[in-house]
Amino acid sequence: MALIAAGSQCVMAQDVKETTVSFMKADHAAFSGSYNYPKSMVEKVLADRLAATGLDHGKSTSGFKRYSETIWTGITDTKGDIYTKVSGSKKNAVVYVLISKGYDNFISSTTDSGTAAKTKDFLVGLEKDISAYQQQLILEERQKELAKQEKKEQDLQKKLDKQSLELQKAQSALDATKSKS
Repeated sequence: MALIAAGSQCVMAQDVKETTVSFMKADHAAFSGSYNYPKSMVEKVLADRLAATGLDHGKSTSGFKRYSETIWTGITDTKGDIYTKVSGSKKNAVVYVLISKGYDNFISSTTDSGTAAKTKDFLVGLEKDISAYQQQLILEERQKELAKQEKKEQDLQKKLDKQSLELQKAQSALDATKSKS
């Protein structure tokens, strides 16, 4: 069982890597995670996960969301600027994360291995949250469809009851006409 879990984590980890990203007219160390989910879904889950760690009021900067002079709970204990960006389409998305501990001092695994590892773990864990969110959306859609079907069933039952009542009235009228003759 442990082997299976480790194998699946490795599959997910293949989509998370250290990279460089062009930001503010220069290349900087960054981390990225690729996901087979729509960009809009990934953006929503990322925003929720960041808000859960206290990062909920970012400002747009050069296509990235910037969280200034903050401590990213669970990732780093020192203040810095965190930049996030989600790019992609209706089928795939890539999340980029840059962490700066001062002017032009973007972290990498060579400059801060602990923070780098925690950032990668954050991106790996995002997959589970995106999947859970997708399942929640599917469940909500199915509940809406079920409610529609139940409403249709109720409407049809009312129509059937009305027709049965009309049939009974017609039968009673027919019986009354037969008994008079």
